[in-house]
Amino acid sequence: MEEVFGQHAERVSLDISPSVPQMFTHLRTPGLPRPDALLLDLHLAGHSGLDVLVELKRDPQLHHLPVVILSGSDDPKDIARAYQEHASAYLIKPFTLDVLQAQIDAFVSFWQCCSVIG
Repeated sequence: MEEVFGQHAERVSLDISPSVPQMFTHLRTPGLPRPDALLLDLHLAGHSGLDVLVELKRDPQLHHLPVVILSGSDDPKDIARAYQEHASAYLIKPFTLDVLQAQIDAFVSFWQCCSVIG
């Protein structure tokens, strides 16, 4: 991910949480800056990304954060459930780096136009 976000370094900072518990600890720590948006995979080590999404959206301090699913799953059930649980967007990971780069470029441009980041 660092590689595809690299060209946006002036406008976007990327923090990758090594684990779901560490992500929640960071997000719930008073005084730490909150991200403008979260990218969340559905397949996480030891966790379901959909369950993480549900927990984020049920937390009164975090529910307002835009959550974008970035997943290799193109299963319509996964996509429908993500939107049911209030994902802001669902991006399907492509098989090539140049297509992923184009997706991330569009993602950053979209969120900047919406004044969510940068």
